Amino acid sequence: MSSSLNKKIKNIIETVDSILVIGDEIDLQQNNKNSTHLHVTSSEAFHIDGQYDLVLFNNILSKINDEKAKQLIALMRDQHSKQLLMLQSETSNWKTSDFVQMGMRQIVKFDSVTKTPDIWYFSLQTYKQVPAWLNNRFWANPELFDKYRW
Repeated sequence: MSSSLNKKIKNIIETVDSILVIGDEIDLQQNNKNSTHLHVTSSEAFHIDGQYDLVLFNNILSKINDEKAKQLIALMRDQHSKQLLMLQSETSNWKTSDFVQMGMRQIVKFDSVTKTPDIWYFSLQTYKQVPAWLNNRFWANPELFDKYRW
C-alpha cells in the first residue's frame, strides 16, 4: 500500500478492531497493530460468518462478474459489517452510478501517475443524512386531537 494511500484510509483503519479483507492481499499491520485481520477470496467471502468492524475489498471488481460483485458487496454491507472500504486500481466495468447505488461515496479518485486507486467508502452511520422534515414537529398535531377523530 502506498504512503499516500496510507494517509487517506489511516483514520478509518485505526478505529476498527476487526477487518475482513476480500481480494488481493494487503498489509494492514503497520496501520493497526491491535486489530485482527482475516483475508479471504471473493468466493470464500460468500460463506463467511461473523461480524466485522470493516470489510475491505481490494481489487475484486475485475476478478468476478458484476452481478456477483453486487451480491457480495450487499451481503457484506447488510449482514457482516457497518463499514466497507473498496480499493480499485484495476480497470472494471463499474461506473460511478454503480458504486452510488450500493450506498458508497468516493473518497479518493484514481490517479495513474501516483498509482493511487479509486477508494469508495460506506458507513452505516453516515449513509443517510437525516432530512430537516424528519422530526416530531411534523408527525403529531396535538392542536387537532379534539377536533378530528381518525
